[in-house]
Amino acid sequence: RKRGAITTKALDDKLLQVTQRKQSVDLSRNNLQAQISQMARLETNLKTIQWSIDNAKRDLEHTKIYAPFDAYVQNSNMQVGQLIGGNEQVATLIDRDKMDIVFTLSDGVYGGILAQDGTLIGRKVNLIWQAGSSVRKFTATIDRVAAQITASSGGIELFAQIDSLEEIATLRVGSFMTVEIPDRKFGNVLSIPENVIYDGNVVYILETVEVTPEKDAKITENKEGTIKTETRLKPIIIKVVGYDGEMTLIQNLANGDQLKNGDVILNTKLSTAGGGVLVITRAKAEIIQKNRLDELAKATKKKDAEIKLGNEKANIANESSTNKIGE
Repeated sequence: RKRGAITTKALDDKLLQVTQRKQSVDLSRNNLQAQISQMARLETNLKTIQWSIDNAKRDLEHTKIYAPFDAYVQNSNMQVGQLIGGNEQVATLIDRDKMDIVFTLSDGVYGGILAQDGTLIGRKVNLIWQAGSSVRKFTATIDRVAAQITASSGGIELFAQIDSLEEIATLRVGSFMTVEIPDRKFGNVLSIPENVIYDGNVVYILETVEVTPEKDAKITENKEGTIKTETRLKPIIIKVVGYDGEMTLIQNLANGDQLKNGDVILNTKLSTAGGGVLVITRAKAEIIQKNRLDELAKATKKKDAEIKLGNEKANIANESSTNKIGE
């Protein structure tokens, strides 16, 4: 055998080892390919699971509905766990920072303000809200007017946006308030109680007139005691232009008798009021009553004095008679 030569058996063993090693490499390669495929499947499953998690989180977020502004929630009938559709109404939101007060003006008042100022938009109004014993006052600004007259009230609805609502967190929709709106400005007017106006446009002033002694009337004398006077009603036709609470604002007419400074207006409602009717003022009535009481007191005092004097004369006469009998 030559040096470096190998036997046939050793060669076969080496070839067998090579074949086994190739088979082991192919098996490892196949196992690697299987692991790669399994990893791809697991990655796909992971993505699917992650997608399910994302959907669950999104669905969870959809169970919470956030208002786009600070608001009061109204008309909500939803329950926990209830399923709702995409177009189903969940609740009504009322913007807390844009609450309006709705009130009605008569067409007469509305027309009067409109005739003077031209518009009511931007006009400030005062609001009074009474909740139990608590009274809150705040303001609002008129921002729109209804398009038509309200049939139920016969007036015109106005809408005013309430100012500074952040300071009135307890205010709720449906609260009733008192609205004070500045009226138009009036010039040259007189404020009087409504009950002193007769027939809608007549007031009576007290007019002092001179009378002759032959007249059958209640008369008084001045300091000189020469001129006798009496008080009679004089009608003045006026125009009612507005109201200020319980008071009525009136103006003189351009023609006819007019009210002047110093005139005394009849403020007692009389069923027989009319031009020329004889009246007496309260102050004069008190003076007459006082004079009558004084005269009555003087007459009573004089009568008491006469009775006392008569008793003294009677006593003197009795004493004289007694003395005479004794003698």
